[in-house]
Amino acid sequence: MAKVLKGMGSRLSGIYVATTALELDQGTPYQLTLVVTMLADDFIDPKLFAEGSEACDGIIESLRAVAGISLASVELVSEDEFSLDALRRFRRWDYADLSYRVGDVSTLPAAD
Repeated sequence: MAKVLKGMGSRLSGIYVATTALELDQGTPYQLTLVVTMLADDFIDPKLFAEGSEACDGIIESLRAVAGISLASVELVSEDEFSLDALRRFRRWDYADLSYRVGDVSTLPAAD
């Protein structure tokens, strides 16, 4: 998924996830619902929409390969279609972990 986002994800403005907060039995996959957003101006541009759609397809492919995850639905939407109500039900998928790798001191915060 990191390759997808690094290579094609520049058109995506956010990935939002909804799932259960309950601990599931072993062997029961977590059902994920994803909403992937794009800037409104990018979303209406056919070329940029195609790039965003391709990145979204890459995310789907990556997640389908993960044991224990089942995708209930994935939707690519314009930011102007993503409501405050949806924001309450979904959590933004934070990819901050992609900027830090164990042993990579170049990404550590500056010391005081």
